[in-house]
Amino acid sequence: MLILRGAPALSAFRKSRILTTLRAEAPHIHDIYAEYVHFVDLVASLSEADHGTLEALLQYGPSALPCDPTGQSLLVVPRPGTLSPWSPWLRLISTSANPM
Repeated sequence: MLILRGAPALSAFRKSRILTTLRAEAPHIHDIYAEYVHFVDLVASLSEADHGTLEALLQYGPSALPCDPTGQSLLVVPRPGTLSPWSPWLRLISTSANPM
C-alpha cells in the first residue's frame, strides 16, 4: 500500500470557524490541522517514473506547507471496500498519460 499526503483539507476561514467552535467546549485546544491522504493499493511496485506520474495526478488545491502534526491524530476514512468515485477515472488517466 502506497500512502501519499495530499493538500490541506481546510481553508483558513473554515479552520478558524471550527477552532472557535471546538474552543467553546475545550479551551485547551491550541490548533487543528487536516489534510487529504491518498491510499493506493498496488498490484506491483511502481517505477520512479510511474510514481512521479501518480504524484503529479494527485497534486491539486493549495500547496501544503511542510507540516509535521503533533498531538493527537484522528484518521477519517471510508469503510473498508469503498472505492472512491473517481478512482476508475484516475486509473484511466494514468494509463493514458503513461502506459504501464
